[in-house]
Amino acid sequence: MRTGNYPNVPVGESAIGGKSLAVLLLVAMLVAPLATRGEDVSEVVVRFHSRVPLGSEQLQLTPSKANLILLASVESSRFEGWERVGMPPRAVMREANGERVKQYPRRLSFRVSADLVAKLLDTETPLPVEAAQSPEEYISGLRFRLKIFHALRQTTVSPAAEQMMGVPADIAANRRIYRITFDLPEVSIEDRVVLEVLAPNGERVMKFHVDLL
Repeated sequence: MRTGNYPNVPVGESAIGGKSLAVLLLVAMLVAPLATRGEDVSEVVVRFHSRVPLGSEQLQLTPSKANLILLASVESSRFEGWERVGMPPRAVMREANGERVKQYPRRLSFRVSADLVAKLLDTETPLPVEAAQSPEEYISGLRFRLKIFHALRQTTVSPAAEQMMGVPADIAANRRIYRITFDLPEVSIEDRVVLEVLAPNGERVMKFHVDLL
């Protein structure tokens, strides 16, 4: 299964990993590269703001053939001013005051938008997904969970809070915006954190990686 990922782009490389021009513009606004001409890119690579884009994915619901775009981001006030220093796999994360970041914030909020569109944004073949409901019912019944991977150990975290923003759920709409909040245990900044998007029947249809390092 394909995943939606936000590319952590080192300074001096092109940001080509987004799904659309809109995503690229969002990345440009929310993540500010620090290195300038002549600066050693082995030093500060990326400075983060409180909201970090995670990418997007295009789906096609069957049998309706409805086109669906999922767009996700993660938010924490703790992210503001964080600096990723060096290049993977030796990169480290620092606070704005220079102290090394060892753990994820204990609370993370995700924003996921599900948009039914007449036409997809590019020519990439969308991922086919079976949907017994109408497209509007499908995007109104999405569910979420967080998975944390530490070596061979896996932890699943259920939402502490979930809110559907904008149009009320009982009114048909071609766009749904979710805000999902998770309370985390102690999670090393080097662990893998993955948001999974579930269909109304509980089947996983997409995952977005929180790749900070």
